[in-house]
This record gives sequence, C-alpha cells and structure tokens, in this order.
Amino acid sequence: MLLGTLAVVAISLTALAVWSVGSPSEAPTAGVAHALDPASSSDAAVESSAAPNAADTTGTATAADTPPTTLPAPTVGDWVSAWSTQDADLFVIGDGFSNLRSQWVHQWAGLVAAERPVQIHHWGEAADVSFNEADLISEGEGAQLTIWNASRADTTVSEAAGRTSEFLEAAGDVDAVMVSLGRESTPSGVAASLDQLVDEVGPDLPVLVVIGPPGLYGSDVADGILAWVEDHDERVSLVDLRESAPDEATAEEWAAAFQAALAGS
Repeated sequence: MLLGTLAVVAISLTALAVWSVGSPSEAPTAGVAHALDPASSSDAAVESSAAPNAADTTGTATAADTPPTTLPAPTVGDWVSAWSTQDADLFVIGDGFSNLRSQWVHQWAGLVAAERPVQIHHWGEAADVSFNEADLISEGEGAQLTIWNASRADTTVSEAAGRTSEFLEAAGDVDAVMVSLGRESTPSGVAASLDQLVDEVGPDLPVLVVIGPPGLYGSDVADGILAWVEDHDERVSLVDLRESAPDEATAEEWAAAFQAALAGS
C-alpha cells in the first residue's frame, strides 16, 4: 500500500516538472529587450547617429557647388583712378615715339599739368642706367603726379620687356603702368614680349596699353598688340588711338587724342 502511494506521488511530481519546462514564459517588455539584446541596442545607436548627419548634409553647399569668383575686367577708368586722386607715380615704358621732350608723353604731361602739379623724369639714354632729374612742368596745390618715362629710341617690344624690371627698380614704387610700344618691332614676337613685360610688372599694378595713331605703327604690329590685349583683358586695359587720332598724328595731336580718350572713359 505504501509503495503504491509513493508511486502516485512520483508520477505527479514528474508531470508538474514537464508542464513547467514546456509552458511559454511571459515576453519581456520592449525596454528590457533593447537593454539586454546587444544587436538591437547597436542598431538603435547607428540609426540615432545616422539620422542627424543625413539631415545636416541636406541643402549644404560644397566647394564643387560654389561657382568661382570672377573679378570684373579692368577699365581705363580704373587705371586713371590709380594715379588721379592722390600724390602718385606713373611708370611709362615706350619707344622712339615718346622718349623726347618734344614727343607725345611729355606733351600729354603738359595737358595734365593744367589740372595738378606734374613732374616728369625721362630715362637718361646716353648713360642708359638711370632716370634724369625731373623736369618740373607745373607747381601748385593738389596731388602731385610724377611720371617716370622709360621710353628709349629704337627700342622694340622685346628689348623693352627685357629691361622692365630694371626700369621699375630705378623708378621705385609706382601706382600704375602705361605701355606705348610697337615701333621697330615685328608681329611675330609681340605676344611673347608683352607676356614677359606684364610678368615683370607683377599682378598688382594696373596696366594700360596704348596703340598709337594710324600710320605710325605697322598695321600687323598694331593688330598683334590688339589681339594680345583682347586675350588678356582680365589683366590690362586699352586705348586704341587708331579709332580717334588723325593719320600720322603729330605729338600734340597724339597727346590731345589720348587725353580725350581718358576723359571719355
């Protein structure tokens, strides 16, 4: 009898154990599941960090999206402004049409002298190493203009370009540059020589190129200078007197036509 009773109890305990192991447990809450599950916790961290970054890049301009800044091309008016409103030094590099006191650069200085004090230094061509003492053209009140005229007889564009740095060093600090060349030159070397000249001047000084009146320079040389200026209009400005001065103009006519061109700029 006792053995039968113990057998029944043993069977009941075994059935209870089997039922407890096989029955479904209560599912953990969502918060507990994420705290305990490394995979789900890592995924959430990636999602939370990726979302702000994605939002931050929306509508953000990059260097590739930003258009390059384009500076306006220099004008004749810009060149005039560089030496007209204060004491200033103007450097001129020219040829046999502008080296003498009787020629157009000196004559033009006389026109400017009606409005302000002006002095001009011509290059000492005899020694060919420095500028002469200044010719005082006018005195009085107002901003003084000093012109350093490095024009030389029989020089070519190439020869002038080769000595530009020497002339500039002799002149000292200047505020603007005027180029009036083409006599004794051939069209084949004009572009390379003007490249060299402007490189010697450097990037900061305003440069004006003057093409003389018709009939004084060979048309192929003048056209070559014009073509070079058009290819470098982001760096230099131009006065082409073939459009306004008389044929084979005198020095006085050249000076007057140039002054009129500046006034109209």
